[in-house]
Amino acid sequence: YSNLPSGESSIGQKKDYIDISTGILLYGNKNKVKYEYGASYFHVNNPKINFIESNNDNLSAKITAHGELTIQLPENNTKPKSYLVPKFWYLRQGGHQEIYIGTLYETIIQGAAIYTTYRNEVKFGIGGYYRVGDAFIIATTFDHSHISLGISYDINTSKLSEVSSFRGGIEVSLIYKSLYKSDKFKLIRSNE
Repeated sequence: YSNLPSGESSIGQKKDYIDISTGILLYGNKNKVKYEYGASYFHVNNPKINFIESNNDNLSAKITAHGELTIQLPENNTKPKSYLVPKFWYLRQGGHQEIYIGTLYETIIQGAAIYTTYRNEVKFGIGGYYRVGDAFIIATTFDHSHISLGISYDINTSKLSEVSSFRGGIEVSLIYKSLYKSDKFKLIRSNE
């Protein structure tokens, strides 16, 4: 393998290095508005990732920031609780940068039981995002208990749209939100 263009002597070689990252997350709830803001700084120490000592291949630092509001819309007796959820993401690593902004409309299909875990909340969401300079994204979500299913479709708006005819790709995500049991409990009544 020594004749590989990379100059590496073996595909099975490994490189150990220390990679330092940090982050912060702030969240809370005030006047029927939940908020969540966070930022992360990955590869703080720009570790060397090359196999050949003569090369200086360092892992570029990665900066991310995100924010989300969950705004409860006015309620009435004929419609279920619903929310507007504006979000943004910012990612930068080396010369690459991505910015996403958008909003979901979410509605509660089934409310959770108050005193038991026998009935979990079921929520449906639909909305869209814009990946600045690249694509519009149509998204839908379906949440049940700790599981979230998302389906999205990118509509390309960059220079690539000349070739793609504004077509993008379908993405499917399946997220499990917690490994812990629910903190809800059964209400025990006594006949004393």
